[in-house]
Amino acid sequence: MPIDAHVHLPYPRDFGRHCSEALFRDVSEAVKLAQGAGVTGMVFNTWLGVFCDTAEEVDAANRDALELYGTMPEYLYPGAVIHPRAVETSLAWLDRFRERGLVWVGELVPYRCGIDFDRPEWTPLFERCRDNGQIVQLHNSAGVVALAERMPELNIVCAHITAEWLAPLAALPNVRLDLSGANGGLRLGSMESALAAFGPERLLWATDYTAFDPACFVIRLERAVPDPVMRRKIGSGNLLRLLASAGSVPAFGGGR
Repeated sequence: MPIDAHVHLPYPRDFGRHCSEALFRDVSEAVKLAQGAGVTGMVFNTWLGVFCDTAEEVDAANRDALELYGTMPEYLYPGAVIHPRAVETSLAWLDRFRERGLVWVGELVPYRCGIDFDRPEWTPLFERCRDNGQIVQLHNSAGVVALAERMPELNIVCAHITAEWLAPLAALPNVRLDLSGANGGLRLGSMESALAAFGPERLLWATDYTAFDPACFVIRLERAVPDPVMRRKIGSGNLLRLLASAGSVPAFGGGR
């Protein structure tokens, strides 16, 4: 069964950040729903990590993510939170995650801060990610293409399927695509188009849970990728190999 490469979890301090948080009394309820849909692991940050605006919120979001990871390391894998208006704080957290063998960063969302990824404010952060060998998960935007062209050594996972950017993203070997969001889980043909553009080796199954019901994405994967070997690769194998290639600590109980 698949591992979700794109999750935002609620946390007590986060309530009110996103409408989906009202559905859960705590993180355990969110995990239980995903497990009931067949999801066997999650790469996550919290909703505070998505919506943070200050150095203090960057600190809090990263502390929360590490705390949650400590409760379920066999099921959860945290992504570091960084922000271009909190550079020194963000650099410190990148190094702290790297020292612990945690290599995922994001998802990062440019429309929240109004600074696209190809802008110079992000440069010292992405240079540190590159130098640390970390994997950066970026919400889709025109800036993802420009950044990937400028930093070919940076491992990028672009979040969500957008038809206009499929071809330019697929042409960049340092970019992988996660299949999350409405197009990935709900719209017929989108996952199939992503597979045609990227091939099976560079796709990661993902949902954007808790904004979307993961059960929809499980069904879409089964229908879009009927071959069980290819489906297992997209569902978990590519993610596990990517983490291992970046020098991660063993994730999700050692693999699937």
